[in-house]
Amino acid sequence: MISSFIVNRQLKCFYKVFWAGIGNIIGIAVIGTILLVAYSKTRTKNDSLKSEK
Repeated sequence: MISSFIVNRQLKCFYKVFWAGIGNIIGIAVIGTILLVAYSKTRTKNDSLKSEK
């Protein structure tokens, strides 16, 4: 009885940690994508600056 309670508690803890890790991965991916898109918009294009004659 007690051993099954301990195992059940450990599984609940494992699931919490697992889903927290998945949430962190997804959050980092979303924030990283937003940062990369914002950074790419600050870069100048190849022929955007034309030399004066």
